[in-house]
Amino acid sequence: MTGVQTCALPIFGILTFHRVLNEGALLQTICLFRLLKDAFPECCVEVIDYMTFKNFLSLTKTRFNIFKFSELPARNRKYKHFFRCLENNITLSKERYITNDCCKIARKLTKKYDVLVTGSDEIWKIYDGKDSLPFPNIFWLGKDLEYSKKIAYAVSANRTNLSMLQIDQIAQIKDCLNEYDLIGYRDEATKSLVDISNIREDKLFKTPDPTFAVDLPYLNLKDKLLKYGIDFSKPLIGIMLQDEEISRKVYSFYEKSGYLIVGLSFRNRYVDVDLSDKLNPLEWAGVINLLSRCITGRFHGVIFCMKNLIPFYCLDECYYENSRSKILDLLKDVGLQGFYMNMYKKGLSDNEIISIEEAMKSLDVEKVSYGLHSMRNKSKIFMKKIRKVVFS
Repeated sequence: MTGVQTCALPIFGILTFHRVLNEGALLQTICLFRLLKDAFPECCVEVIDYMTFKNFLSLTKTRFNIFKFSELPARNRKYKHFFRCLENNITLSKERYITNDCCKIARKLTKKYDVLVTGSDEIWKIYDGKDSLPFPNIFWLGKDLEYSKKIAYAVSANRTNLSMLQIDQIAQIKDCLNEYDLIGYRDEATKSLVDISNIREDKLFKTPDPTFAVDLPYLNLKDKLLKYGIDFSKPLIGIMLQDEEISRKVYSFYEKSGYLIVGLSFRNRYVDVDLSDKLNPLEWAGVINLLSRCITGRFHGVIFCMKNLIPFYCLDECYYENSRSKILDLLKDVGLQGFYMNMYKKGLSDNEIISIEEAMKSLDVEKVSYGLHSMRNKSKIFMKKIRKVVFS
């Protein structure tokens, strides 16, 4: 317990990417919050309402970019759907922090929270790009949070190129990670990052994304979807892709096969019905359950297809330099790596799309179910480890 808390029970604070226009990020936030609330019903659990200045400016620019004036209504609609859903399904801290000053926020957090949980998401990714975070940042925690227990839940350093890290960065990573009481990493790329810190093995555990461990409520979406133009007399295929040429080929193939093509997550002109700005994250997950097929480049798109036993194929549009895709890592864990193709700067051939359809037809539902069972068991094991750390 911290010296300033009057509550006899620990207070949990979750640090993650919760203010982003990404369905998976919000769903993992909601699910991690629920997991901790269910495991520690007697304790206070809240998501710390924290953003860096860069995050804040990026979100504001995305919402109000006047140079894409025609997209403003759709972006504002999506923004409202997302954050109304978030605020209705978690407890947010009363204080909102927008700062890059790690020391300043660390002093405030260590006075309030007995247990700090970072994750899950790519909070440990180190790279040089338009959305990159300053390093170090509060998601690494560190010695300034000396009174709080520190736990990482399914954190990811996806796409971090370890060969590009500077000597001083490696030293800072070691200092920060050795302060953790328990580290649940989500993928092998993150394990490689953790390994440079020489952390004791009993502190490490490969931990599934929290969305595997939580059953979301059933939503009756059919009336709403009918209003948007969904024709349930046709089989539905969802696409979550950004590349227009790949989307065009997918549309052409499945339109000829009698499917209704539904766009999710990204605006896409090669769809029959675009739902990219019309659903909150829980509805997005619910729509996946209504699909007959799904072609996605999204990590959580894969997860929710698996959870609903929907035939899927992943066309990963990201570039990986000296690291392995978090999606491929997940699929290898459950023996489904044959449902993955990296499409960075590649086109999709006619033969490849036929192969994709054949793969989806042959999806082994029993193998998927076994993988889901394994993920839930790993989540339970890790939650027991957290309980042991919290009350030790």
